Amino acid sequence: MKDSMLVLITFTMAGVLRFLSHAEALSLFKKAFVRAGIKLRYSQGFNPRPRFSLPLPRSVGVIGEDDLLCAWVDEPESPFDVERLRLDLLTHLPEGIEVHSVRAAPDIAFLHPESATYVFEARPGHVTAEVLAKADSLTGATGLVLVRRNEQKGRTRSIDLSDFIEDVELDGNRIAVRSRITDAGAVRVAEILQLLGLPPESLASPVRRTGIQWRQRKKG
Repeated sequence: MKDSMLVLITFTMAGVLRFLSHAEALSLFKKAFVRAGIKLRYSQGFNPRPRFSLPLPRSVGVIGEDDLLCAWVDEPESPFDVERLRLDLLTHLPEGIEVHSVRAAPDIAFLHPESATYVFEARPGHVTAEVLAKADSLTGATGLVLVRRNEQKGRTRSIDLSDFIEDVELDGNRIAVRSRITDAGAVRVAEILQLLGLPPESLASPVRRTGIQWRQRKKG
């Protein structure tokens, strides 16, 4: 059996595709790999699955500008052509997905997201003095407690978001919030809007997620 190779693909998902769920996005990429003739490595057992993942799920409706797909493929006999793979994928992906880069990462065993930036563009007149004050107070704040609801289980719990807010930048109607991602989870887009006092209808464009930072662990 051929050795497998980890391939890291960075991409943007925008347009109507931003409304795809996590599972739907994985299915879309799986079909693109099959149609492009790229041989994915599968798991073992009675129900084998392709070994690829989107390690940082994107909230439905959010534009992912710096998303990452991890795929384990059969190692080719000839030198790995990353540009050819990128173009082959683009041929079989729908409009709304832009593949920025493809690289082989055979020495990486583990990737974990550490932080990401969410960018909010408000309509003129909606970044009020109150919103500015709330945004300015988030960095380094403590006791940012909100009630989080689990829709599937119908339960609620209080959660302190203080550890998740790393930095807030203000530029006119643009607010960029850098969020930590920990083993305990991450802040949600709706929760950031609630902390800012911005209703969803006050936004002039879709929320964008960008600037994702990853922690890598090498093999061995």
